[in-house]
Amino acid sequence: MLNKFFDFLKGYVIIEVSGKNYERFLNICLRRKIPIRTTKPCKNGVILSINRTDFKKLHSVFRICDVRIRILKKCGIYHLIRKYRHRYVFLLCAVMSMVLLFITSSYIWTVTIDGAKPEEVSMLYTMLRDNGVYPGAKKSDIKDLYAIKNNIINHTDDIAWLWVYIDGTKAQVKVLNRRVVDNMIDKSIACNIVATTDGVIKNMTVKQGEAKLKEGDAVIKGDTLISGKVSAYREGYDENYMYVHALGEVYAYTVHTKTVKQKLYDTVSVPTKNHKRYYTLELFGKKYNLYRNKNIGYESYDVKNTAYELKLPIIGYVGIGLFCENNIETNIIKNPISEDLAFNIAKENLEQEICKGLNIKSQKLDEKADYTKISDDEIEVECTISFIENIGTKEPIRSEEIEQYRDTDATEP
Repeated sequence: MLNKFFDFLKGYVIIEVSGKNYERFLNICLRRKIPIRTTKPCKNGVILSINRTDFKKLHSVFRICDVRIRILKKCGIYHLIRKYRHRYVFLLCAVMSMVLLFITSSYIWTVTIDGAKPEEVSMLYTMLRDNGVYPGAKKSDIKDLYAIKNNIINHTDDIAWLWVYIDGTKAQVKVLNRRVVDNMIDKSIACNIVATTDGVIKNMTVKQGEAKLKEGDAVIKGDTLISGKVSAYREGYDENYMYVHALGEVYAYTVHTKTVKQKLYDTVSVPTKNHKRYYTLELFGKKYNLYRNKNIGYESYDVKNTAYELKLPIIGYVGIGLFCENNIETNIIKNPISEDLAFNIAKENLEQEICKGLNIKSQKLDEKADYTKISDDEIEVECTISFIENIGTKEPIRSEEIEQYRDTDATEP
């Protein structure tokens, strides 16, 4: 991009060299270090482009080689100035356009956010505006992108990292969300260990807290396994408790069952020659639809979005863009598959779905899967897998419960 821009500033000429000795002509140019930008063979010889200042050096070369040179096109700012030097209104409009373009390029006109959850987008736009990044903001006022990034990260819980880039008149924000990690609770907070799923306890290891169940007991999701409310009194003394951060592991026999309906055919989308395009023009952050009504009318179709953004060297995106939404009609072709293949596909998907919801340190014991044909083109697959898994997860004890106990204890004589 920059090379084309500087070539336009210097100016260049596209010429046709014809004759039997055009190859000798090229060799002499290379020997005399006359730079040739591009070459393209043609019927009578070769088409090449050369810088405007080097074109004068070809006078002596083409006489030696006995070739003919024909100018096809002159390009560059110098040629434009000579061509339009007496068209004052045009020159004035061109200068004014360049000045206006330079002024508008010093502002932010578009703000895009990638990687954020849908519920976070509006919040991020608000936080970016509070930090001075919004459509219409002056780029010179946005001095420290690193500080903006840190400010947003420090005031959100789900965002692990954030990048802010300025590309011309566009501010691009890329977000990386935190991974949700279970059992990450500050050890200074009192908590219980509760069951994440139904099961039968195999063994328990209590490191801190008080066990509420024992080996062989059946548990239901949400039951307290290890309590953070621990007895702290001796026989003959008043009842007394203390609240701790429960620690321990509870392994249980668990069974997970899932079902799904699976079609006895595979679908393939084949594009046709029919398509409908809808264009949208973006001018400095405002979007204008270049169509009246959007009526696609296809039963099935694929959507392909293409963006044409005006970018200039050094400046970058200038806030003018054309966006095309191409809706391509497709025909859905059904390819029949056997019941065994459909069963295996559904079984694999169910296994992945079950394993995604497991806790860490899980051990697979047994697996059963079967299917029932419910129609000519559909089966219902059921998959049951049994595990030994750590079913305990930490759950903070409500502060109201702790305060209520302390208030009751304080009022006793």
